[in-house]
Amino acid sequence: MKRIFTIISVCLLAIIICSCNQEREPKVIRNAVKDYDGNRYDAVRIGKQVWMKSNLRTTRERRLLASCV
Repeated sequence: MKRIFTIISVCLLAIIICSCNQEREPKVIRNAVKDYDGNRYDAVRIGKQVWMKSNLRTTRERRLLASCV
């Protein structure tokens, strides 16, 4: 009885470890961001983080005017 319990425990532990180590494909999010010029950019979700797939292609520069006090 003790031997069967040990074998079942080892099998369950192996299944849990194998299922946790599976690498998932990154999820692509189409048209996730749109810039001021109307360019659209895809993003990629890796785990809990979201990354842009390409660099910004905007040609305009937004300048913030701040007065120094």
